[in-house]
Amino acid sequence: MGDSLTAGIDETPPGTRWADLFADQLRALHGEVTYDNLAVFGMKSDEVRGAQLEAALAGRVDVVSLICGGNDVMKLTAPDATMFRAEMDAMFGALRAANPSALLIGGRIADMSELLPYRERSRARVVRATGEFNAVIDEVCARHGARVIDFSVVTKETAADFLASDGFHPSIVGQRAIYDAVVAALADEPVLSSLASS
Repeated sequence: MGDSLTAGIDETPPGTRWADLFADQLRALHGEVTYDNLAVFGMKSDEVRGAQLEAALAGRVDVVSLICGGNDVMKLTAPDATMFRAEMDAMFGALRAANPSALLIGGRIADMSELLPYRERSRARVVRATGEFNAVIDEVCARHGARVIDFSVVTKETAADFLASDGFHPSIVGQRAIYDAVVAALADEPVLSSLASS
């Protein structure tokens, strides 16, 4: 579930996105795995809930990633952390209630002011909102027992070819780096414990 970080873009077709690589590794470990990438390019958190949550709740799941918030920060002139908390709490709460033992994965968003040429006031808004939203993600994930991956760190610590030609979405190389970071962060999860050595 989520936005373009998981959905990918034209330069990161199916099979190259971090979630696709993750599903491939699960298949290697556990055999047949049913995998759905519900994420959609450009969606804000309320749109993710409206368009994706029902499908995610349609059956029992063992692993769910829900990563969004970047578009709320970039598209809204007044990003609202209270609204974002309500959306994320509703989604993680519903996912946890339906799947008490599932591995739920959330993600801290990157500060896009470091990548895009914002003017001073817009840059300050993005920096402030990113910090507020990441605090919400930490809080909500802790409340619902979800693991948090810090995607902002992945963006900062990778090489220039991490980014696609648009200058801010992950390239195929970036998607692989995200996958590697997810594997490293979740190495202690029982269902995934052998991924780190694969």
